[in-house]
Amino acid sequence: MALFAAEADARKIYAVEIGEYLARAAAQTFAQSKYVERFTLLRTNACDLSLQDIESPDVVICEMITTGLISEMQGPVINCLKRSKVIGPRTKIIPPMLHTDLTLVSADLKIYQHALAFPFFLDYFTRELPRGCEPLSSVRRVHTVKFQEAFNGDIEIVEEVQASKAGTLNGIRLGSTTEFLDGSTLGTCISYCQPVILPLKEVHLSEGAIVKVYLKYQMGGGFDSLEYGAEV
Repeated sequence: MALFAAEADARKIYAVEIGEYLARAAAQTFAQSKYVERFTLLRTNACDLSLQDIESPDVVICEMITTGLISEMQGPVINCLKRSKVIGPRTKIIPPMLHTDLTLVSADLKIYQHALAFPFFLDYFTRELPRGCEPLSSVRRVHTVKFQEAFNGDIEIVEEVQASKAGTLNGIRLGSTTEFLDGSTLGTCISYCQPVILPLKEVHLSEGAIVKVYLKYQMGGGFDSLEYGAEV
């Protein structure tokens, strides 16, 4: 991201990395770049940044994105940078927005004939899309976070979703779409925001049945923070 910012003619670029190996790799990469004088590498937790460490930025690029923002630290980091005034009212944030949706599904919950009873990424084992996953409802957008605006990192969603066809409900499929400043979007693919399947106890749905779905988690809290369920 820092290299792309340099190519876009950014005057000064602060690259923040908490990991020792990645910080070392970034330093080596920057040293070989023709833009080397523009980079300042900070090996630190982005949540600890303040205006004592850096100049007030015009643009913040933060791509700590995962489906629903459940596992990655995008939400907590953005909120920390707002509290420290690193992000102000005029700061552009890239990407600016993330949408999350859900679908009722009848999914293949087995790997080598063993049923998975925990949330998993749809293509985690096969590394290809799609894994057997039949939608039983239309896709329902259930959450949008606009990073420039104030947002709560504690997510609680309750939705009534209508089955579009009869079938055996055994999962909820979560997906996310990132929206950029020009309105373009990036959705599910093998290497970005893979769909997450949340297994459910099997229940037969008739067409038109209403299912009440609830989700509760903390942004960046991982699946340990996730509570979910569905009632017909």
